[in-house]
Amino acid sequence: MTGYSLKLMAIVLMLIDHIGFIFFYSRPEYYILRGLGRLVFPIFAFLIAEGCHHTGNPQKYLARLLAFAFLSEPIYDKAFSEVWLDNVYQNIFFTLFLGAVAVFLYRRFKYSSHKYLSYLFPFLMCIIAEVMNSDYGGLGVALIFFLFLARGRFSQQAGVIILVNLALVLRYSSLQLLGAFSIIPLYFYSGARGRDMRYFFYLFYPAHLAFLTLLKGLI
Repeated sequence: MTGYSLKLMAIVLMLIDHIGFIFFYSRPEYYILRGLGRLVFPIFAFLIAEGCHHTGNPQKYLARLLAFAFLSEPIYDKAFSEVWLDNVYQNIFFTLFLGAVAVFLYRRFKYSSHKYLSYLFPFLMCIIAEVMNSDYGGLGVALIFFLFLARGRFSQQAGVIILVNLALVLRYSSLQLLGAFSIIPLYFYSGARGRDMRYFFYLFYPAHLAFLTLLKGLI
């Protein structure tokens, strides 16, 4: 599977997940749809780790993630909290952004005279994610960071994904255990980028939430 294939799989599962939350909350279908959605974040975390490795312009990469974090936030709040501005939870793009910051700061200081900062700054990014209460919080940032450190060693990456999803059970629910199954499609990742449709994937997040929220209001 290429990076494009993984992204396509992830957004389809994300759509299924959010349909479950918005339209089937507390109904039997909710658990099935949301369970499938638990595979999404580990796949995106993996792809962010890959993107951090491949990008030739870290500043532009971070700017793009942060821009879509702010663009998505009011739509995310409306979809999940039914208000346009809710400071309690922050959308997943903030977690992806902080994870990428953790990776780039690690790379910046890894071989410097201040090598200790290469691990201090990623830890601080985890703390910021917890304070912000972004999706998956500090564990989400840690997943991106450790997937980057284990890049090229799939058994270690699989172990990280399994351990983080076990820890996330304490934060969310037992459904999070299903996130460990994301290692199956990731195992077949070829390392190839595939079609370049990065902005489509970024735009899909706020666009599909806006559409589902509008549709719910019409039903």
